[in-house]
Amino acid sequence: MLELGKTYDEIQSATGLCRESIHRVRTGEKQIEEGLQVAMRKMEANKFTLLLHEITDSIDGRTIEKASLLQRVVSVGTLLDKRELLEGRPTQRTAFAGQKDEALDAEIQALQEKLGAWEQGKVINAVTLPVEIESVDGQKD
Repeated sequence: MLELGKTYDEIQSATGLCRESIHRVRTGEKQIEEGLQVAMRKMEANKFTLLLHEITDSIDGRTIEKASLLQRVVSVGTLLDKRELLEGRPTQRTAFAGQKDEALDAEIQALQEKLGAWEQGKVINAVTLPVEIESVDGQKD
């Protein structure tokens, strides 16, 4: 990764190695075996999965009294998130956030035009379903 011009921060983010280890690899003091790195990530993911199950299984009446439910749910969510990251799956789905969608823009424009017509009095709301009107004494007309 160093040969590709990646920064220490980018390498640390991608590999989980600390800056000192990256420096040692760069200077030749240390070598990283790719298979070992993958195995370590899988081992950590398995540990997180086990902890996730232990915490989830520990939630009962007694433990809820000791720790708030919020604390337990946050713990489970954090471990789940970290496990997903270690296994290479996304923890959020924002691939299309901020991108324009022509169909969506057209629908927004059409709704804005309808709203404008309604505000100008060009569109009148009318009931299209039959309406039953009751008389004062409860009789239907």
